[in-house]
Amino acid sequence: MRPGEVQRWRFAFMGHLQTYRFALKDHQIHIAAYDGITADELVAHDEFIIGPGSRVDLLIKASDKPGTYPFKMLKEQFGEFPLFVTPNFFVEELPAFNVVVEGEPLPMKLPPHLNPPKKRLPYITAKEITRRREIVFKVTGDVIFDWAIPAFVEDTREFFINNLKFSANRINETVLLGAAEEWTIVNIHEAGNKALQINHPFHIHVNWFQVMEVHHPDGKGGFKVEYPNDGHGLWMDNIDVPHGGKAVIRIRFEKFPGIFPLHCHVLAHEDEGMMHLVEAVDPAPVKAKITKAAGGVLVSTDLSKRVRVDFKPGNYGRTTEVAYHYLLDLKHKPGHGLVGLERYFRLQSKAALSGKASITINFPLELAHGEVYDPQTVKLYRSTGKGWTTDGITQVSLKSGVLVSSVKTFGNGYFAVMATMVSGPVTPIPGASLLAHVM
Repeated sequence: MRPGEVQRWRFAFMGHLQTYRFALKDHQIHIAAYDGITADELVAHDEFIIGPGSRVDLLIKASDKPGTYPFKMLKEQFGEFPLFVTPNFFVEELPAFNVVVEGEPLPMKLPPHLNPPKKRLPYITAKEITRRREIVFKVTGDVIFDWAIPAFVEDTREFFINNLKFSANRINETVLLGAAEEWTIVNIHEAGNKALQINHPFHIHVNWFQVMEVHHPDGKGGFKVEYPNDGHGLWMDNIDVPHGGKAVIRIRFEKFPGIFPLHCHVLAHEDEGMMHLVEAVDPAPVKAKITKAAGGVLVSTDLSKRVRVDFKPGNYGRTTEVAYHYLLDLKHKPGHGLVGLERYFRLQSKAALSGKASITINFPLELAHGEVYDPQTVKLYRSTGKGWTTDGITQVSLKSGVLVSSVKTFGNGYFAVMATMVSGPVTPIPGASLLAHVM
């Protein structure tokens, strides 16, 4: 670089495990963007921490004084020993590369303003939040290290999110397309786990999120809370959650319905189970015209085609419109011993049903928060306004993941698939408070 020159460096961390701290000797580092999203303003740092999967855009203004300045990786201490292990456990810092400042001066100024995508990514306000969830990254077990060798001799760790390991057959979190939610991402380790108490980089596919708070343990049983961007938040898609700490994010689920993952970006942790599936479901009603002469079909538009309703000729005395609404929550609590199978919906028509319509439902074999149910007890229930009943519903067939029933009335239109619960989660389901009832 020439003295006084400003360069932009796009810095991507493609490592699979360690969190690193970087500094450029005798220089400040200005961060202009996180994960490809331009920040509101430049923020100067003497050093910065970055974890697997994260990217930052840096503006570096070279010193006016010619010379060679090392860009260093600095030791970051976690637990009993540092994660930084190259070239050995005891090194304090390692030059990544050198910046040579020489030649004719090129006086340049840092930009006074940036151009953040405020129209594309407007801030999520507290009033927009419809739901809060807690996502808990948890490590049990420990790593035994023999300092005499030195080498790892035993690894008993297991990796969980909300006490569950990944299953491709289970949707852990269902969200509504277009909704804004606030999530608290927690990083905890089992008591006695002294080694490798590391940061977990939280990453979710499809949508960016707004980092509102980062809670760093202060070593005294409390936290030093960071409020990025003066409390307005920073847009990212990957946040390094401190070990023993947490991060609070806001996320708006835009544009794309379907299934996608969230996971720890430490690949070994992800591969060992620290990953969940999220499904974004469009809450907009699905409508179909049903005729007297031919009947018709109404099919939900979600990825797994949860619900199909077949109407026979004569089910309606005239052509009418039937609407299906996906529901994120049960209208009423299920009865004692029952568990909802996450297939809740409302059917509405402008005319009274005559005869029986057939409802085919694809239901999950594994439930979001780890409950276990008896698959032989799966039934379709209809709301009475105060509870649930099977009156007016006839079960036609029940196969693995598919329930076919006939109904002779929609009643108030609210339906749920439920079964007898065998066992619940290992620990209580992490808190998820509903702020605005969704219909």
